[in-house]
Amino acid sequence: MGAPPAPPLVACVNSSQDLLDLIADALQTCGLRAVTMVSNLREGVRPVIAFLHQLRPDACVYAVSVPYRPSWAEFLAVRAAVPGCRWVVTTTNKGALAQFVGATEAFELLGLPYDLDHLRACVRRALAAPRPLG
Repeated sequence: MGAPPAPPLVACVNSSQDLLDLIADALQTCGLRAVTMVSNLREGVRPVIAFLHQLRPDACVYAVSVPYRPSWAEFLAVRAAVPGCRWVVTTTNKGALAQFVGATEAFELLGLPYDLDHLRACVRRALAAPRPLG
């Protein structure tokens, strides 16, 4: 008999290392593998795209941060460049994000315990959904 399959792999992209540590820990405590990357708008999308292409995660938790309009544009570029990924989009201020880019499926993640429960539920839903074609 072969080894059991590895748990799903979730990439986590955020501009805050502290928040990435919280997210990774929250995902690992529910049996998922989490790999993190600190992103920076000044570096552009190439490093994030390369990270995701190399990793080929089952899902990605991606944070859209201030300034919202360019950060959202970068997310859209990353999503287009990595079409086979399932996405869970977070932000620290959903209302402010909506003011700049309109309604989104992003949810507010501040690192509070109930936020992390919601994050785990969103990731589980994303993983249960069919993988997009790409």
